[in-house]
Amino acid sequence: MSRGTRSGSKDSREMVGFSKEEIDTLVQDTVDAAIRNTTTLFNQKLRDLQERHDKEMEELRGQLTEEKEEVIKLRAQIRETTLTANELEQYSRRSHIRIHGLSLTAGTDCKGAVAAFIRQRVKDRQGRSLEVNADDFDAAHPLPLRRANPPVEHQAAPKERIPAIITRCISFVVKLRHADLKRHYHFEVTSAIIACRVNDLQRYGSVLCPGYN
Repeated sequence: MSRGTRSGSKDSREMVGFSKEEIDTLVQDTVDAAIRNTTTLFNQKLRDLQERHDKEMEELRGQLTEEKEEVIKLRAQIRETTLTANELEQYSRRSHIRIHGLSLTAGTDCKGAVAAFIRQRVKDRQGRSLEVNADDFDAAHPLPLRRANPPVEHQAAPKERIPAIITRCISFVVKLRHADLKRHYHFEVTSAIIACRVNDLQRYGSVLCPGYN
């Protein structure tokens, strides 16, 4: 090989060589590029996750709003149903007792008079009074009298009519249901003593005072 050829090969090797500084720079540039690419990728992923999260949260807010509105409607319906039930309760016999022959003067506490009557007339098998007071009755009032037939000539004058008293007594019925002696009580009607179960009381809803015909 000629001397000139050997010299050219040596020059070529020197031209393609890299210095340490160049290699360090190349490595640093590669690392920086990789970091930038990785950071960009992760940032994009985070943005995608954030967008999906925001979308799902918005959907949940919409669902919660709908559910809240539905709850408000249901509460309103419950209130309306409760009011209606309370209004209709006065026509039900399940929690009412009708008392005949208990005369009340004007200004008398109707619930207190009914409670006193119950304490006097409702006894257990040992003769003990049922503990009841005016607060056990939700309402009590006389019923309007029906129009009487006109008197017939030479007929005795009719007896004074006493209006029946209707009581709404959910608490009292509960007391009867949970009494120690099960569901049996004695009610004094005219001069006789009869046994009356609570379910009979609820079915017929009537208690007679002594002397009532």
